[in-house]
Amino acid sequence: MKSMQQMPGAARVWLYTASRFLNDQEVSSILQETEVFLQGWSSHGANMDAACGMYFNRILAIAADEAQAKASGCGIDKSVQF
Repeated sequence: MKSMQQMPGAARVWLYTASRFLNDQEVSSILQETEVFLQGWSSHGANMDAACGMYFNRILAIAADEAQAKASGCGIDKSVQF
């Protein structure tokens, strides 16, 4: 899986903020679960080229390189539902 730093500058990014600062165990768990989700993330049957990162123990970022597959409504819905 790519890191956030490996994503192109034109990647589409979604930010999800926690209502509080998360401890290191919570951050690790969230990143692990998000990476598993992203490995199977698709939009209209096309796999998304995606990465995630956690910033300041509070902000989860998910990025998608839409050069491979566009993040359409159903793909975005899947990420929000996750």
